[in-house]
Amino acid sequence: WSWYYEKNSEIMQKKRRRRIMDHNFKENLKFHSINGTIHSLKGLRMYTNQLVTWHPINLGSPNDIHSVHFHGQTFIHKKTTSS
Repeated sequence: WSWYYEKNSEIMQKKRRRRIMDHNFKENLKFHSINGTIHSLKGLRMYTNQLVTWHPINLGSPNDIHSVHFHGQTFIHKKTTSS
């Protein structure tokens, strides 16, 4: 559930000049998000020779697995194990 829901809902209602009457409205708007943003997450920048570590995690069920996709970046996969 996005913490931007209330604000976005108010903006959309003003633009459409009508109230959303569907009782399932909130249920229909459930999406996966990162930092409250759905789809492309802007503002994450990496630069040449900068060491960046990502910790992607999926908290859904096995049916809700979503892949991570980075444009123009190469990965060096480091697998660590503890004994």
